[in-house]
Amino acid sequence: MHRELELLVKSGLTPVEALAAATSLPAKEFKLNDRGRIAAGLRADLLLVDGDPTTDILATRNIAGVWKNGVMLDRQPEPKRGAAAPVVSVVPNIGDGMISNFDSGDTKPAFGAGWQISTDAMAGGKSEAAINVVDGGANGTPKSLHVHADTKPGFMFPWAGAMLMLGTTPMQPVDLSSKSGLSFFAKGDIDIRVMLFCASTGRIPRQTSVHAGADWTAIMLPWSAFTIDGKDVQMVVICGPDKGAVDFAIDEVRLK
Repeated sequence: MHRELELLVKSGLTPVEALAAATSLPAKEFKLNDRGRIAAGLRADLLLVDGDPTTDILATRNIAGVWKNGVMLDRQPEPKRGAAAPVVSVVPNIGDGMISNFDSGDTKPAFGAGWQISTDAMAGGKSEAAINVVDGGANGTPKSLHVHADTKPGFMFPWAGAMLMLGTTPMQPVDLSSKSGLSFFAKGDIDIRVMLFCASTGRIPRQTSVHAGADWTAIMLPWSAFTIDGKDVQMVVICGPDKGAVDFAIDEVRLK
């Protein structure tokens, strides 16, 4: 539902219209006259969030409390016998913050696993991608990473691009909160998407779109752009738009 709200806004609805599409409008359509709105006499089915979803629809994900028919729900799961220990973020040696400048000619980063292709094919989609280190980087540096992304329909959330796991093992969360966000240079004269996966947000990535100019464009994305604090980041994916074949390049990927 939260992802659908985000997509409704990306498709042109205002945040208020998207919220109505998830609450009052379906209640009216299905003649559920006792719910769907906040008003005297109606069911007190309420969601309290940290933020203002009428201006930022992603705020619906910052859930502070839930009431069902006037009763506040306990959202803490009951402990299970033999349950696995909670995942703890590791603090990597981030040095000056540089992750990848590709000048060595390969995709090996300063920390984390190497850059890899990432597409919706892993979930049954048909999108394709290719990555390779090429000559010519930002600020006159020798190399950069070229990404070819061919995003195809047929999956509800299509994507294709380059992925970097930030831990030493798959999906291991790392604490990057000592830095304020992620920066990189991009080139391609297209809009590209940046997705962050975090342990605290589950399988739904936090994402934002940026424009890669015809020449190298400096891009700075604070953690707040993804409504996270940077304490449990697992993976970053830089991919093309949600449809079509595009080519772009990235360089000087770092934490700032």
